[in-house]
Formats: sequence, C-alpha cells, structure tokens
Amino acid sequence: MVPESELRLIRPNGSVRDAWIAGWREHINLPGLKVRGLVAKLDTGARTSALHARVLNRSADRRGRIWLSFELLAPEEDAGADPPEAARKPPAADAAAGQRPAGVTSTSVPLVVPEGPARALWVGDRVIRSSNGAEELRPVIRTKIELGGHRWRAEVTLAERGTMGYPLLLGRTALRQRFLVHPGRSFLADAPSVVADT
Repeated sequence: MVPESELRLIRPNGSVRDAWIAGWREHINLPGLKVRGLVAKLDTGARTSALHARVLNRSADRRGRIWLSFELLAPEEDAGADPPEAARKPPAADAAAGQRPAGVTSTSVPLVVPEGPARALWVGDRVIRSSNGAEELRPVIRTKIELGGHRWRAEVTLAERGTMGYPLLLGRTALRQRFLVHPGRSFLADAPSVVADT
C-alpha cells in the first residue's frame, strides 16, 4: 500500500500535485449559503452533487437573472446529528445518557444553518437518473464548497432528500482532481494531516 505522503493526482494538462484524502462522509461548509458543519456523503458512484431543498421558488431580478429560494433543512431534520428526540431533553440529561446535544455532529462540529430560505442564482435544469433508474428534472445552482481547508465552486442540484441519510451528496464531478475518497473512513478532512506531505 502506498503511504498517503506519496499519493499524487495527475491533472488532464499533465501537472501533478499532492492528493487530498477525505472520508466517505465529511463536514462540509457552504459559505455562499451560510451553512457550516453539514455532514455530507462523498459518493464517487454518483456523477452529480445534490443538496436537500424544499419550498423552491423561482424569481427574476431586474437584469433577467433567475434566482432560486429554498429551505435547506426543515427544523426537525438534523443533518447527521443525533435524532430529534435528543433535542427534547435538557443538555444535562444528554450528558448523563452519553448523548450529544442536538445539532452537534458525530465528531462535535456544530451545525449552522441560516433561518429562513437560502437564495442562489439558477444555472439551469438537468435531468438526473437515480440509482433505481428513475429520471427527475432538477434545478442546478453553483456554490462554494469548503472541505478540509480547501475551497472551490461546484454545481449542485436541488432535490428533496428528506428520506436520504445525508442532506448533501458530493458526486465525483465535484470531487474530481481534488480528493481521493477513503471508503472505510469518515471525517478525515477534519484532521490537520489531510494534505499529503512531500
């Protein structure tokens, strides 16, 4: 097995750089949407990224650009935190029961989601085929993503993901030439040694 310090990514132009290692789930920030600490699934089997969105509205500004307004997470959803029942107990009861307070993810990164709808510029619509073969037309936005100290822009579709385990799925298009995903580990990007040393 090759040590992390020797892993390299080769770009289409032939340039080589150190590989960044991430787990199959990671804490993600979406600064353009004012979201921090969201637990996302990094899925190299999915081409497109998807963000859980509800109450989607489209409106045009004076310049004719289309803006999407949407709720990122309903209040009863926890984005990878402990189940909502934990939110009903006082914090002292949580500590006594060995549970984390609601809104704190599995590795104690607080989840921050703005109240009210988020707003983003609409890029277009895209037909997405799910793993069961069903096709759905989804709106697409372009937003900044932060993971393990790295920041880049990526296209993300908006979809009802309430039944899925994670409100954000990062597909291989967003991850390509940035991260190698370790399928058996989680929250590797939270550690300071994510970027391979040379």
